Amino acid sequence: MRLFEINGKTDIVFVIPTADVNGNYSKCCKLLYKNWYIIFVQSKGPNFNFGRSCNFGIKRALELNPKYVVISNDDIYKIDDINNFAKNLLKIKPIPNAVLIKPTDKKPVLNCKIIKVPSVTALIYYNIKAFITPFYKFYPALLKKYNLKYLVLVSDPNKNKEHELNRFIYKPKAEFRLQGNFFVLSRSFLEANGSKAFDETFINSFEDVDLFYKIKLENNYKFIKFKIGAYNSGTFRFDQLHAFRGLANTIYFNYKLEKNYKF
Repeated sequence: MRLFEINGKTDIVFVIPTADVNGNYSKCCKLLYKNWYIIFVQSKGPNFNFGRSCNFGIKRALELNPKYVVISNDDIYKIDDINNFAKNLLKIKPIPNAVLIKPTDKKPVLNCKIIKVPSVTALIYYNIKAFITPFYKFYPALLKKYNLKYLVLVSDPNKNKEHELNRFIYKPKAEFRLQGNFFVLSRSFLEANGSKAFDETFINSFEDVDLFYKIKLENNYKFIKFKIGAYNSGTFRFDQLHAFRGLANTIYFNYKLEKNYKF
């Protein structure tokens, strides 16, 4: 991993993981966050870890003593002015752990549910998923071995059929929103969590679920009005390797739910 920094105002520092600091996505970010301190974390290849990249940038960001650190994907585009966003953000008192932007049709916000189910139900769920998406064909047998107890269901509230079907079928133990493309964490929250946002054991999935579930449990967050566009997986593609990692992440998150978290 390598850091590339652009000087600017440090009340808010923007941390952006990217595969190419000179690519088109990064160039757009430089314009979008102009006049603010930007830290690009460049990393790519088979060992890329989104959570580790973010944490690496956050560690450097905290050295600048900001009030907030913004975690931003590189594949986003401007709608509202970033300076108005910053002005409104710095007005929030007292400073919360996290600041989330209110959902809009331009900014994808996903609804996440954690449900506790019998192992048979989990196997049925993943057998259906394996039938629809061949990448998941190995999930059922391995999840049976590890006695999966919790399912994590993510749906888009803008896709009413999928979202309403999940609401009808499942009664969640926990429900919260994911905003992995763009969100704000306070310096005090990060310092209280070892100068990290993400659990680096997760590899390119579930690290956001884990973080936002923690934010929900601590119940110290605010919303802010701000519109920003996001492309869909502009710099990350789903493949067989991602599926294997997703399995490991699923098992590990189940372990954390059993050992570390309370509903």
